[in-house]
Amino acid sequence: ILAKSYLGTSLDDGAKGDFTGTLFSDEDSAPQPSSKIKEAAAIMQISARIWNEMKEAGVVRLYEKMEEPLIRVLSSMERVGVKIDLESLKDFADSLRAEIAEKEALVRKLSGEPSLNVGSPKQIGEVLFEKMKIDPKARKSARGSWSTDEETLLEYADKNPIIEAILDYRAAKKLLSTYIEPFPDYISEQDGRVHTTFNQALTSTGRLSSSNPNLQNIPIQGFPGRGGRARRHCRKDIRRSGGGGHGGPAPQGQDGQLWHYVRHFRIWPCTAPQSAPQRGQEAH
Repeated sequence: ILAKSYLGTSLDDGAKGDFTGTLFSDEDSAPQPSSKIKEAAAIMQISARIWNEMKEAGVVRLYEKMEEPLIRVLSSMERVGVKIDLESLKDFADSLRAEIAEKEALVRKLSGEPSLNVGSPKQIGEVLFEKMKIDPKARKSARGSWSTDEETLLEYADKNPIIEAILDYRAAKKLLSTYIEPFPDYISEQDGRVHTTFNQALTSTGRLSSSNPNLQNIPIQGFPGRGGRARRHCRKDIRRSGGGGHGGPAPQGQDGQLWHYVRHFRIWPCTAPQSAPQRGQEAH
């Protein structure tokens, strides 16, 4: 993108030998020298132009005193990684599966439908609006289906306990499938740690973000409007699965607050963020 913007050229020549591995990959997928030489030449030209733009914008000091030193910090954090207690993660996954089964049975009992597919919005809609007539004034959508999304169901939360049971089921199901089950795939076989990638200049707000996996996207207090164990113990069981010692546990802070502080106030070396997880607290 930068080469096209600044130099009017593209570095994507479609070469099959381009590097596609990761920093910790064991695969022999080294980049082709010719493509790397081309990239290096482009970087030299682009860097000179960007440096001049930084001078004009008056942000050279910001880069030299904060952004550039932070690169080394983030690189070290990525290499050290976050230690994960797989047993704790497994225990939490098992407890979520138990809750899913419990809520599924409860929804079927309350609906009087022993074979109801609780994961089917279509069947849930038919039970709620056609059989149980939870809202006689409700109408189907233009596509001919009943709306059973979270926002819609929360409107009926006080009308029948089946609503809370459905939301609890969905919360536990999403927590398990989206955050818990995929997580072990990110753990390195070499050191048993998760090596996320910290993105220093990706977000429009200026805060740090992480990817592969997105550690900030792991819920702290569960899903709003939900009851059940998926909400009550989300912080405890996911966040604390980061083991103690060097490289763990995972730093905590809702919606990336800690990353924001690291980026703008350089407080990472202070005691509070490091010791707070050990005391069962969040760092704010």
